[in-house]
Amino acid sequence: MAEFLLKSLLVFFYICRNHNSMKTLLTLLLSALVLTCDAQWVVDPMINTEVKDSIGPEESVPLMSNTSDGGTYVSYFALYNGSYQMRLQLLDSAGNRLFGQMGLLVSNQPQSTAVFRYDLKTDANDNAVLAFQDIRTGGNLHVVVYKIDKQGNFLWGNNGVQLIDPISDEGLAPTIGFTNAQNVVISWNASSSASSWVAVSKLDPSGVSLWPNTLRVIDSTFSKRYTRPTTVPAGTDDFSMLYVEQTGFGLGVSNMYANRYDANGIPVWSAPVHVSTKTISFFYFCEAISDGLDGFFVGFTTSDNNFPAISDVYAQHVDANGNLWNSTGNIACNLANTQRFCNATRFQPGNGFYTLIKTTDVNQNQSGVLIQAFDITGNLLLTPPGVQLIPTQAAYADPFDFAFTSDGIIIGYTEGALQNKVIKAIKCDFVGAYLWLGFPAYMCTQNTPKDDLSCGLFLNNQVVFVWMDGRNDYGIYAQNVSNEGLLGPLSGIAQNEISENSLLLIPNPAFDQTKLTSIAESPLNAVVTISDISGKTITTMNWNNAISQELVLPIAELNQGVYLIEIVTESSSKTLKLVKQ
Repeated sequence: MAEFLLKSLLVFFYICRNHNSMKTLLTLLLSALVLTCDAQWVVDPMINTEVKDSIGPEESVPLMSNTSDGGTYVSYFALYNGSYQMRLQLLDSAGNRLFGQMGLLVSNQPQSTAVFRYDLKTDANDNAVLAFQDIRTGGNLHVVVYKIDKQGNFLWGNNGVQLIDPISDEGLAPTIGFTNAQNVVISWNASSSASSWVAVSKLDPSGVSLWPNTLRVIDSTFSKRYTRPTTVPAGTDDFSMLYVEQTGFGLGVSNMYANRYDANGIPVWSAPVHVSTKTISFFYFCEAISDGLDGFFVGFTTSDNNFPAISDVYAQHVDANGNLWNSTGNIACNLANTQRFCNATRFQPGNGFYTLIKTTDVNQNQSGVLIQAFDITGNLLLTPPGVQLIPTQAAYADPFDFAFTSDGIIIGYTEGALQNKVIKAIKCDFVGAYLWLGFPAYMCTQNTPKDDLSCGLFLNNQVVFVWMDGRNDYGIYAQNVSNEGLLGPLSGIAQNEISENSLLLIPNPAFDQTKLTSIAESPLNAVVTISDISGKTITTMNWNNAISQELVLPIAELNQGVYLIEIVTESSSKTLKLVKQ
């Protein structure tokens, strides 16, 4: 296509060299050529879509977060002239880079010589919230948070919002959470020479702090070490937080605890809940996964009951009142003569809490892929030990992430040795039966080092994968795959199919009334369902946009919070987020 446009450019130049419109025609053709040469979804897994891969400078540690209209934010650190910069890219649903070839420079404030954990999330209005650490203040690492919209505007100022606990020497590894009122909860590891603790700040949507002081999970005697927080929403403006206490000498082991906090940061439960009597390693980061009912799930790697030197996988549920399934949680996989590692977890209302498990031989020379699922009461949904999707084998299939589509689960994994990996994907239904019969989809066939892999659902049941790739030096790449296992550009919009950006909620956020508005060129005959964040259906309506371009949604009696508006036709579906104020 680019070659055709270049030839056309030369032809037009010859025909129009004495014509007044030459400059305009050249401008249009050059613009088309630049657009075509920009990153887009490609069919060839040997090429992939480049997010950023400069020859010489290093781009590394990507994170991704999807928007409701099919976009994908990708953040990464770029090493230029010996210093790390934080950059952000936004891919549209076709894979085009909307923030230019270089990406958006978020911050070139001084960084440490090392890169630490950070976080990227998309809020209810499709803005990117990005939290990381730098040394802009006094040479010590402290947390800074930015909010950036889809046009690249810095909503919290060009320098973001810096969060410093006054009694700390350092702040590291921030995580981002949202309450149902759409306030932002930032939690991180704070420390001084005497101790370490969890620090939390709460910001409103404009970036203004809602608390006069930093919330701390801290031991008054400075003898305990608390780290690794993650948060989930609860109630109207509460949140629950999972964190760990590190015990023992040196790095030691870690125990998981949780508490719920009200809108003012005051603990709701009388004492923190000991999430499991099973311990996790000092390097394992657990994630609290909201159950949509003011509680959360957590999956984790721990030790085997009978063989402490061998790893095992458990899951636990903490409800809105701090109640547990039991003191340890429930075992996910009891596969004999293997080690098991919890690599990713997701929850889908109506289907269950899924754990993606890496299985290895005892010496970890071979690896395979297994899934298991739990209902909200702790029952296993897949026959023990779970479904072994890929046998433990020398090819070393190492799962890294998965995403739910309307009819199943797309799972990403690497295959190969540390410096020589390809990326593949498989799809199964919710009970583990293969849906792409006879083949995996090759996402990347470059045999190169790969790290920091993730995926997410972005549009029309398609999944996008993002990773760091060592094919040149180190750079960031992405690839999409359809629900049928095909790579490349989106197919055309069929009759009665919902096109990108064809449906809007006006206003959103809304107080007592909002309208679902259609700007679709083709007629839609759809079923519209309003659900709460847990997936519970509130009401269902039929809508034909050929009769009326607007559908008034009955939200006046709804409580404040986030609701899901699902529009389903015969050939497609779309889900919008509505914030009721």
